[in-house]
Amino acid sequence: EEVGPLDEFDPETQAILLAAERMMRDVDPETNTGWARNLGFSYSFAVENEIKNKIEKKFGKFITSSDLKNLLPKLYDSTLDNLSLGLSRYFLLQKGVGEEITQDLVRQILERMRKHGAKYKADGLKALGVVVFLFGRDHRFDNLGSQVEINSPLGLKGLTQEETNRLALLLVRLQHIRNPFIHPEFTEREKIGEMRKLVIECLGLVKKIEA
Repeated sequence: EEVGPLDEFDPETQAILLAAERMMRDVDPETNTGWARNLGFSYSFAVENEIKNKIEKKFGKFITSSDLKNLLPKLYDSTLDNLSLGLSRYFLLQKGVGEEITQDLVRQILERMRKHGAKYKADGLKALGVVVFLFGRDHRFDNLGSQVEINSPLGLKGLTQEETNRLALLLVRLQHIRNPFIHPEFTEREKIGEMRKLVIECLGLVKKIEA
């Protein structure tokens, strides 16, 4: 499967993808021990660069918004140094999410957002995945008897709710699969082949986001 027309992407993403595709085609992993690691980083960085490029302005508005300031105490309980009870329960009820977007991961991201405020930057695929999952969709949950509503404060447009959910999971999964210690029973080429499929799906979704 092809990545698609490269000119649809940011120039830096294009350059990274072009180099990765050439390496995938031309380099023998058996004779180059750094092959899988380099390819893994290239593919994942291409996705990270592309989504950051697409949501940069939206994220800038969101991170300084009163919406986020009002939401954070309902999501992260600073007295517990943990997720609010309502958000914790909400995650327990989400099918097929917990393996990728764990409560501990969400806690770490919310803790950093609270600590750094408007200076927070979502660096890395995991952080981007959590931000998209929590703030790129419409959802609600009960927190100690009161309804907490999250109405896509990130302002993503162009994706359905299901596509946004899928994109968030893919972003986190890409960083997981890049780990060289995962699935030692697979060859390096099999691992990278699987990762490339996720990258193609991920970029296809990112491409739909309206800038």
